[in-house]
Amino acid sequence: MDEAEIAHDHGGKAATMKFSTILMVAMAAVATGALAYIFGAALGPDQNARAETHIAVELGSVKPGETDVVTWRDNPVIIRHLTKQQMNQLRAIPTRSLRQPVSLATRITPGLPNVIVVVAVDPASGCEVVATPDGFDDPCNGARYDAAGRALNAAAARNLKIPPYRFADRNTIILG
Repeated sequence: MDEAEIAHDHGGKAATMKFSTILMVAMAAVATGALAYIFGAALGPDQNARAETHIAVELGSVKPGETDVVTWRDNPVIIRHLTKQQMNQLRAIPTRSLRQPVSLATRITPGLPNVIVVVAVDPASGCEVVATPDGFDDPCNGARYDAAGRALNAAAARNLKIPPYRFADRNTIILG
């Protein structure tokens, strides 16, 4: 065998080894990805848990001036149908006078501005707030909120949270 044949034969083995190495690494990466997907799917929420993240609430039973409390993700959520008088009171509150100044427009839904949806838990104390005719009160720390869930006094450090929701139609809210 001359030198050219030896170099060619040796180069062929090196190329085959290089290809084999690349092939093995690629197969290991695919197998690792498949295992990660399988374990991730097994550890994630099941279909029942995913279904519970969205609930539909009919508004037909909540008349102007009334409040409905539903449970969503283990939290009480207040759905309040405001009267014209309550809406006028909210519009009269200067935004800059609030503890956490946000406009009323950020707390309501266009098209149905008289419906307020808030998580009924004080962000500071963790206590459930109670609906009053003009807003919400936290019986644990004395925090006060207006009817849109905006913080009014020093005990109310932050506004009540607004859960993710949308209107399926004018009579149905989908929470989640």
